[in-house]
Order: sequence, then structure tokens, then C-alpha cells
Amino acid sequence: MNTQEFFQRVDQSDAWQQLRPATHTTYLFWFRQYTEFLCQHNVAALSVQEKISKFLVQHTRQPSANTKRQAIAAIRWLYTHILNENITPPRVKTP
Repeated sequence: MNTQEFFQRVDQSDAWQQLRPATHTTYLFWFRQYTEFLCQHNVAALSVQEKISKFLVQHTRQPSANTKRQAIAAIRWLYTHILNENITPPRVKTP
């Protein structure tokens, strides 16, 4: 699935229609960051949890725990509602 098909699939999702506009904006930001990360890095052999962990390390520099939680929530939503995969994303450690 290419990027355009992916975002079209997100937009047509019933679950997507139920989210608030502010959530759309936030989730789209994280979807774009995550899909760019997957395209730019050789992560095919990694598990989903390892991909997410590597993404968080590389794309959330000195983030608050809430920023990481936001990214994880968006990626979890993506896997659950668009890719139809049940995942267990990494936990966020608070300082």
C-alpha cells in the first residue's frame, strides 16, 4: 500500500469519522512521522513493538511522557483501526 492509498484508507474509516478534528490533526502528524520513519529505515525484520520503540527514540527528542503517549496512542489507533492488528505498544516511563 502506498502512502496515498494509506491516507485515503484512514480518511474513509468509520472510526476516523468519530474522532474530533483536533485528534485528526494530531494523529495525522504522528501517522506522517511514523510512515516516513518506516520508509526511511530498514525496519522490515523488526517486530511492531521494536519499530515503535525505535521510532520513539529517533523522533521524540527530549519529549515529555505525554508527547510519547500521544504518539503511541496515534500509532495504536492506526494498527487497530486501519491495519486490523492488535498490538501491545511499549510503555512510557515517567521521570
